[in-house]
Amino acid sequence: MMPPNHDVQVLAAARRYVMRGRPYMKLQGWNLRNVPDDVSRDFGISFHRISESATDADITLLLHGDWRAKITASWMAAMTSRYWFGELIGSLLVSGEEERAAKGYSFALTSFARPQDMALLQDYIQKSLDEGRSNSAFGWALAGWKHHHAERQGTLESVSIRSTEPSWISELGSPAELDLIAFLQVWVATYGGKVPRTDAAFSPVSFFREWVPVRGGEKWSLVEEESRRAALDQRLRESSAIPGEVRDADPLAVAADVDGRTVLHGLASGLQAGSWAVTDESLGRGTTRCETFSDVETAARRMTELSFS
Repeated sequence: MMPPNHDVQVLAAARRYVMRGRPYMKLQGWNLRNVPDDVSRDFGISFHRISESATDADITLLLHGDWRAKITASWMAAMTSRYWFGELIGSLLVSGEEERAAKGYSFALTSFARPQDMALLQDYIQKSLDEGRSNSAFGWALAGWKHHHAERQGTLESVSIRSTEPSWISELGSPAELDLIAFLQVWVATYGGKVPRTDAAFSPVSFFREWVPVRGGEKWSLVEEESRRAALDQRLRESSAIPGEVRDADPLAVAADVDGRTVLHGLASGLQAGSWAVTDESLGRGTTRCETFSDVETAARRMTELSFS
C-alpha cells in the first residue's frame, strides 16, 4: 500500500488545502465549539473561501490522502454543499476507514441530509454495533442520524417520523456528540454556502477508483521534507524568469530531481495555461526555464526528460 500523500497530485492538494493553517485541527473534535466567537467566525469565513476554491478533483484526491486530508476533504464538501460526494464518502465510511477520518465522513453525510446519506449513516451504525465498536466515530454517526431525525420531527408529523425510523436506532441513547453536531450544523449553515455543480459528468466515485498515482521517475521523486519544499517555493517566487501568471497561481513544489534543479510545482486551479509547472535550472548561468502543463502525466514525462538532460 502506498504511504499517505505519496503521490504528486495528492501532495499538491494537501499542501494547498491541508498543511496550510492545518484546518483539520479544528474539525475533528470539540475545538470549534469551545473557541471564542470571533475565532470561530474568522475560521468559518476563511475555510469557506478555501473550500470554494477547491475543485471536485481536488477534494477527491484529498480523499486518497492521510486522515488529515480525508477530514479536510469531507468538511470542504460539507461546507460547499457538494452532495454529489455522498456516495463516495458514504462508501469510505461503511468500508471501515480509521476513526478520525470516519468522523469527517459522518459529518459530511449529516450535512447533505438526503435519504441516501442517512441510509449510509444507518449502515455504518449497524455495522459498528455488529462489530462491537463504540468509538467517537460511532458517536458522530449516531449523533448525525439523531440530529437529522430531530430536525425532521420539527417539520413533519411525529407519526410519520415514527413510521420511517428503525426502532433499533430510536432506542439507542443519545450520544454525547449530539449537542456538538447540532452546533456544527448551524456553523456550516452560517458560514458555508452552495457551490454549483459545473461539471455534471464528473463522478467522484469513478475518479477515485480510476485514479493512478504518479510517484516520480528514475531521477526525480517527491520532495519528502516540507522545509525543502518551502525553500523551493521561495526560490521560484524570487526568480525573475518566471511568468507572472505562474507566480500568481501560487506554485507549490511537490517533486524534484536529486540536486533540485528540475522541480514540479502544482498550481492553483484557474490558470489557463494548466495545473502544473516544471521549472529547470540545468542550463546554468542563473537561467530558469518554466513550462506549464494541463495534465500531470505530461508534466511527469517532461520532468523525466529534463532530469536526464
